[in-house]
Amino acid sequence: MSASWAARVLSSALLAAILAPTSIACSGGPSPTGAALEQPFGTSIGFGTLPPGQEVGFLLARLTNTSPDVLTLKSVLIAGARVGSIVRVLKIQAAPLIDTGVHSLASGVYDTDPPIQIVDGMCHVPVLRELEGLLLRPAQSVRVWILFQTLHEEGRFQIPATVVMYEAQGHEFRQELPFRFTGAVSTLAAPRPPSAAERRCLARVTNA
Repeated sequence: MSASWAARVLSSALLAAILAPTSIACSGGPSPTGAALEQPFGTSIGFGTLPPGQEVGFLLARLTNTSPDVLTLKSVLIAGARVGSIVRVLKIQAAPLIDTGVHSLASGVYDTDPPIQIVDGMCHVPVLRELEGLLLRPAQSVRVWILFQTLHEEGRFQIPATVVMYEAQGHEFRQELPFRFTGAVSTLAAPRPPSAAERRCLARVTNA
């Protein structure tokens, strides 16, 4: 009986020794993959060829919380080939989803910051807020405004996906969404002008 008890103790010790390194390695690893946000269809946004110093932004389609938990948004990560060398992210902000009125705006590419557009004779501009710490309740949606700026180095950039970091039930998760961005920078490129709908709003602001 004593020998059996000793064998059990030795077996437990060996099991602990085997498992201990695994738990230590996991504690310092990346955040686990989450699935709380609705997975949209893949969207590829091409900015074309831009000159150095050009600012251009994209208002993402909605991020919707499909889980039963309240999510706390932490950040949106934009990384890819040549990000930081020929293009950088100037700002990332949350835009609460508003479907009607002057604060409603379609997702898409904009050459103004904040994004603006004239719709039915009225200038529409979203309400932009700090993204970090924003609470996203079950079934609630939010949009994300991402403003890029090209740098002085020439070449092509490619961002294969957009990663959203959020917290749920005290744990942090990362979820990759298929919003992809591509473009190029060249000193020979002409500046990209705002669209006609954007220019009409800019003229109103200038003349006000």
